[in-house]
Amino acid sequence: MSVDNRAAADQKSFYDERYGTGSYMAGFTDLFEICRVNTVREELGRLGSSAAVDVLDYGCGEGRYLPIILQAFPNAQITGCDVSTLAIERARARYAGSFLEMSDEHAPVHDESADVLISVEVLEHVANVRLAVSEIRRVLRCGGVALLTTPCANSWSLEWLLNRLRGGLQPSADGYGRFATDEPGHLRRLRSSDLEALLTDAGLVSDHFSFRAHLFTTVMDHRLVRRLVPLSIRVSVSMWDWRLWRTRRNGATMLVVARKPVATSGL
Repeated sequence: MSVDNRAAADQKSFYDERYGTGSYMAGFTDLFEICRVNTVREELGRLGSSAAVDVLDYGCGEGRYLPIILQAFPNAQITGCDVSTLAIERARARYAGSFLEMSDEHAPVHDESADVLISVEVLEHVANVRLAVSEIRRVLRCGGVALLTTPCANSWSLEWLLNRLRGGLQPSADGYGRFATDEPGHLRRLRSSDLEALLTDAGLVSDHFSFRAHLFTTVMDHRLVRRLVPLSIRVSVSMWDWRLWRTRRNGATMLVVARKPVATSGL
């Protein structure tokens, strides 16, 4: 699929229209979403704490990740922000917390106001990914941690191979490229080296990258398998991509944990 130009030119209207359908990002209903939430829950569990912390969900949508954040940080003060007015209204109606409308990539919160930031499947959607990563750095306190997920363009995933064989490795407006199989709201698909460079340029340090969707997820999402095999079984099989190969860089989606360094004073 080609990019829908409205996704970059008028993000608020584009995503208000999507959320207006009532089905966009409304829950964890398909294979990729369920496997993603499983991995995010696992990573947040490693970071979690019973101490009170300030958490920002950057690109929160209707707030579907808030219960998962609270599992890891039960005493957290959570703020969610999103470019969609409609999504923010629904989040306010469903969850306790503070929900704020974004102006494109800008998060309407103070500098260094978050101990933890989570951003799930957002960087492929924003018009200016460099600005978005800079915002993530701005709002984190020194020593704060960010958990980010986004589709991965690294070579030799099954998804990359299928797109290459079919001529589906497309250019993007900002030079990163994208896959023809990406949905029209995906403006780019980053390689892990691209994301590492964006983090470094913004002043963030990556702790580790993890990767999903190497083999089993792609096979389990085939239309014939979807028709014949129950979702619960497909999820169980697909999670072996994570258990066996999370460190292999040829996954079609990636997760990174990054930190804002603690400032050190010179002698």
